[in-house]
Amino acid sequence: MGRGPLLMWVAAPAKINLGLSVLGVRSDGYHDLHSLMVPLATGDELELEHAGELSLLVLGADLPCDHRNLVFRAARAYLDAAGISDGVAITLHKHLPLASGLGGGSSDAASTLLALRDMFPADVDLPALALRLGADVPFSCWEARPWPRE
Repeated sequence: MGRGPLLMWVAAPAKINLGLSVLGVRSDGYHDLHSLMVPLATGDELELEHAGELSLLVLGADLPCDHRNLVFRAARAYLDAAGISDGVAITLHKHLPLASGLGGGSSDAASTLLALRDMFPADVDLPALALRLGADVPFSCWEARPWPRE
């Protein structure tokens, strides 16, 4: 299995809901929704570097750096699904306000998945993995884009 870049900076763009309608309640307790989401040109950033084990450092917010954090859970899920025994050191540069409805956590998780796919290429069902992490993660997964660093 090949390895990708040793160090990556990735964008985790915010998103807004331009419209949201609740269509009904499903048998699993979740709601069927009709939503129009749009990515924004602002958000958080992640720095990922090959390491011996998985670690997370959060700058800019008082958030847990373990299994309680969605970025950590996304990284653990991808590494496990890909059969990767080594890890990655992740630094989350949190710019978006917490619980603001801008999809920061979902976008952070999605960007983590995309970066790990590039760092550790493997045959992983990324859409299914993203959906297991949260309802907005698949949207953010396909809309995440790199931002140039100056």
